[in-house]
Amino acid sequence: MDTTIHITPNKDLKAHIESVDCPCHPKVEMVYNAVIEEWSSVVIHNSYDGREVIEKLQVLSVEQLS
Repeated sequence: MDTTIHITPNKDLKAHIESVDCPCHPKVEMVYNAVIEEWSSVVIHNSYDGREVIEKLQVLSVEQLS
């Protein structure tokens, strides 16, 4: 059974390929799925519009205010 899960950004500039070879250079993490009692791959795709940078800056700004 293929238990690979792809997480892709909504409403991105272009479509992603559900593969680790996607041009967005996704990160792959292994997680244990207790329901089926086996490890699964989670492929986390990066956005083409750069929203990760903006989100990271917002988190840093909030942390500085604390």
